[in-house]
Amino acid sequence: MTIARGSIKSVNDGGKLRTLNLVGLQDESLSDVEHFESYGFTAVPAASGNDGAAEAIIGFVGGSRSHPVVLAFGDRRSRKKGRSAGDVAMYHYNGAEIHFSASGINIDTAGNPLTITAGGVTMTISPAGVAIQGGAVTHNGKNIGSDHVHTGVTPGSGNTGSPA
Repeated sequence: MTIARGSIKSVNDGGKLRTLNLVGLQDESLSDVEHFESYGFTAVPAASGNDGAAEAIIGFVGGSRSHPVVLAFGDRRSRKKGRSAGDVAMYHYNGAEIHFSASGINIDTAGNPLTITAGGVTMTISPAGVAIQGGAVTHNGKNIGSDHVHTGVTPGSGNTGSPA
C-alpha cells in the first residue's frame, strides 16, 4: 500500500460510507474517496476556508492510484493543545468540547445550549436557564415540579409548609 497526504476539499456524509474529495500531491484531484471510521464514533471535517483545510492520510490499496481510501483525517486549525498526559477531549470547530482529565469532566458548549434527552424527558441548559420537558422533577423523593403541592398553606403574606 502506498501512503500520501492530501487536503480535504469537500465531504459527502450522506451515504453508508462518508466520501471525500481531496487534493493530493502535485494538485492531484481525488474524488469520492471512501473513509472508514470506527464503530460508534463519527466526525465530519470542517469545511475548507481562507484559514486552510482539514488534511487526510490517504492509502492506495495494492499501490494502485485508482483505489484510494482515507485512513485518517485531522484539522490542525482547531486541534486542542496543551493537554496533560492521559487527557481525552471531543471537540467541535466552534470551540465546544467535552474534556476528560484526571481532575474531572468539563463540558463547554461555546455559548450554545446543552440538550440531554432520555426516556421522553428533555433538559436544555441555555443562557435563558434550565428547561425540563416531560416527566417529573423530584429531589430526595419529593415532587418539586410544576404540579407539586404544599401542606399548611396560609393565605396572604405567610410562608407555606414543606413540600408534600
